[in-house]
Amino acid sequence: MTRNGGIFLAAVTTGLVLLSGCGAIKNTKNSDVLDQVGRSVGIDVSEGVLLSKWDSHGGFHGDGNFLAVIAFSDDQIGEQIAGSGWAALPPDETVEILLYGQESDEKMEGPYFTDEEGKPLIPEIEKGYYWLKDRQAEPGMAAGADILHRGSFNFSVAVYDADGRILYYGEMDT
Repeated sequence: MTRNGGIFLAAVTTGLVLLSGCGAIKNTKNSDVLDQVGRSVGIDVSEGVLLSKWDSHGGFHGDGNFLAVIAFSDDQIGEQIAGSGWAALPPDETVEILLYGQESDEKMEGPYFTDEEGKPLIPEIEKGYYWLKDRQAEPGMAAGADILHRGSFNFSVAVYDADGRILYYGEMDT
């Protein structure tokens, strides 16, 4: 092999190593999101594929919203969810208001979990499960519906679309 050929081969090899390193960093970040979601909801989502992540945290005291959308190739995650205490859709009134809003003759309430344009971050799903964790509830105090009667929101919510095999996980901190 000539000297120029050796230099070219070394350059190509170095480039491939650098590119593969960048991919490893990206996969690590995706893996971190999957780990975060799995720990929060108490199920193993490591076999999922992170489709998107949106995070507006960074405001005053870390205020903002976080949303991860995770797809699965089979319904093993649905089987885990069904056996883990999640509730079957449709959502209860509190989750309905938080995610999609509710309008009556007297008032319009919610949705609270929205993007900057006021659109719900999680689509309405007919078949699947949901989970809600009130991260602001104090021991011995009411949770759930009480979320709607506070001046601030700190909750985590997840909705699993059984037909599409997609998990939507969100956090809201105000």
